[in-house]
Amino acid sequence: MQHISTLYIVQVSFARIEQCLVELEQLIQAQDAVILLEDSVFALSLPVENHFTDKLQALYVLQSDAHLIPANALAHVNIIDYPYFAQILQNAEKVITWK
Repeated sequence: MQHISTLYIVQVSFARIEQCLVELEQLIQAQDAVILLEDSVFALSLPVENHFTDKLQALYVLQSDAHLIPANALAHVNIIDYPYFAQILQNAEKVITWK
């Protein structure tokens, strides 16, 4: 598992997705990772999504939310289970949750 400086856990409502992505794009660095949860996975359907994913070390989605990933985004997403989610949390220097 690669070193993660900051792990952003994004669990925002559909109405806040675009605002959250704009804020994320300003904060993330190359050694950071993002986990999208629940409605936040819909961010992968938005055009603004392409900008923030280019800067990331890794982008994760839980298996339970994987059905929300659009087909054209599958190649850019790591689908993970809960045990791996726990490992990522332990490996990150800092964890920031966005709700």
